[in-house]
Amino acid sequence: MRFHRNTVTPARPLPFDEDIDLSSLDYASLYPLLGLRDVHAGGEFYKDGDYLVCGIHVEAIARLSDSRTLEPFDMKLSFDDEFCLLKSPNDEEEGYLFEDNNIELSEVVFCAIHTRIPLCPHKKGSALPSSGEGYTVMTEDEYEPPDQN
Repeated sequence: MRFHRNTVTPARPLPFDEDIDLSSLDYASLYPLLGLRDVHAGGEFYKDGDYLVCGIHVEAIARLSDSRTLEPFDMKLSFDDEFCLLKSPNDEEEGYLFEDNNIELSEVVFCAIHTRIPLCPHKKGSALPSSGEGYTVMTEDEYEPPDQN
């Protein structure tokens, strides 16, 4: 769904309830995100003063790479969010930058999902690899920095 920013007025919010296809994204540059499927978003765009706001509920399945083992695994996402669609990086509200007046719903949904992806995702039950010849694997709690003297 594509809409024009000016079609949303204080008297006329724009509701949406759609399945979103994000299969065409270049996931190679989005590591550890390997893919998204079964994405569904519902909510509405509305005006709050000078700002265009999105109230959204998203359901999706994210394919991620385990940061310990590199094994791909699926993580179910389900969340509610509310944020502004900013016209300028100088705007004082928090949200996502959409400078154009024509906005694509799939881009808004992707922004909301992408901020929910953990930086170091772990598959349930994954463990740190064991140490080997010439290297030692330890947790941050086990690490003691060398003396700086």
